[in-house]
Amino acid sequence: MAQFYKPSGRVSPGAPLVLVAAAAVSCALAPLYAAGTLYIPLVYLNVACLLFYAIVVGKAAGAAGRLTRTLNPPVTALLAVLGSWAGFCLSWSAWLGLIFFFQDVSFPGFGRLMEYLKTPEAWSYLALHPEDLYGFAKEVNGEGVWGLGRGHATPVKGTLLLLVWVAEFGIYSVVTAVKGAAAVAEPYSEEARGFLPELKVAGRGFAAPEDPQQRSALLGALASGDLGYFNQAPPAEGGGPGLFLTFHTSDASSWGTVKVEEVTVAGKKQNRKEVVKNLVVPLSYIHSLKARLS
Repeated sequence: MAQFYKPSGRVSPGAPLVLVAAAAVSCALAPLYAAGTLYIPLVYLNVACLLFYAIVVGKAAGAAGRLTRTLNPPVTALLAVLGSWAGFCLSWSAWLGLIFFFQDVSFPGFGRLMEYLKTPEAWSYLALHPEDLYGFAKEVNGEGVWGLGRGHATPVKGTLLLLVWVAEFGIYSVVTAVKGAAAVAEPYSEEARGFLPELKVAGRGFAAPEDPQQRSALLGALASGDLGYFNQAPPAEGGGPGLFLTFHTSDASSWGTVKVEEVTVAGKKQNRKEVVKNLVVPLSYIHSLKARLS
């Protein structure tokens, strides 16, 4: 029966470092994120700032999880999110502070803005005084975020603005959790005493049957963990459509994992579809597949 890798669920004594890493990185980026979302006028770039912020924080938390060998994705995700909320609160403090410090101008200029960002007591004040933070947020919600000197004709306020804030908080938390958990979900070998590095055979894969029924049957077999097809399959020509393999392996471990992706070509566009992931196989079998593709 095919065996698929699953994290052991171990929580190491160093797991709190995940929370510390998330808090430290999120707080360090908080004032920059606040300034970016306030003064960048394009919504798509605002969303990009949010995703970048969450991804960096999540990856930092995941790196701490890998460092401490915390092999429990749900716990890592929880610690990452809890730590990241410190920075999110600080970003709110900086964001509201910018609105009220510079409400008389649409953009204060880089000189004044950098002076503000270099003054932690200015942008962290509201985070240290929650009662004032709530009052400022309530006033902004009533007036409209773009109605306080931001130069926009129609301010977003009330229920709509509240929904925007809730969505921002939700996206930030989910992306941070997913990135943190993904980092420690990768294959870990006790023999190698570490996570198995990823290895791709660049530009090479195995050819897949052209007949739709045969192809469908093959994909079903691969999804169930049967890799017997690769024992005789020819390599795909010129890196074109076929079945491409990615390994997580190390010579210090007696086993590794295989991921299979189906690659199809439509015009000039390549489409990749994951067929099977984290299938555990002996190291010797990985070497044989690599030799056939080299």
